[in-house]
This record gives sequence, C-alpha cells and structure tokens, in this order.
Amino acid sequence: KFLKIHFATPEDVLFSKVMKAKTAYFISLKKESAKFCVRKVETEKLRQKGKNLKDGEYFGEIGLIYKSRRSCSVQSSDFTTLGIISEEDFDYLMS
Repeated sequence: KFLKIHFATPEDVLFSKVMKAKTAYFISLKKESAKFCVRKVETEKLRQKGKNLKDGEYFGEIGLIYKSRRSCSVQSSDFTTLGIISEEDFDYLMS
C-alpha cells in the first residue's frame, strides 16, 4: 500500500541537488548486471561517482528523516524498477 512502483530508464534523473526531499527509493533489480549510478554535483558539471546498488537497497531516506534538501543528484544508469515511498507515508510508518 505504501510503495508506488516506478520504472527508471537509463539517464533518468530521479532527483536533483538542493530539491526538498519528498520521497525515498527502494531498488528492485531484475537482472544481476543491472546497476544504479549516483552522480554528485560538485561544480557546474556532473561528476560521476558510480555506486552499484543491489536488490533491496534504498536511498533518499536521509532527506526524509532530517526534513532536508538533497545533497546530490541521482540518475539511473540502467533499466531499474523502483519502489517509491512518499514523505507522508514515511512519516506515518516512522510514528
């Protein structure tokens, strides 16, 4: 009930640096070779710092916990199925 399904394609930007955190993401990969890439914004251009996430891992929760803005931009590097939880549902589950 709480997770909404989202299908990311290569190069999809899921969120950008300094956006207010409104969602957290859970990874559901369909193939072992699939990976998810985190790109951090350090200057005007994106500098890629790849991070491979596995099935069941998550990201974006820190912004929801601390009610803060995003500290980096996140972009997918492959076809990926994501579960997304909203800020309201996250707060409900944590209360």
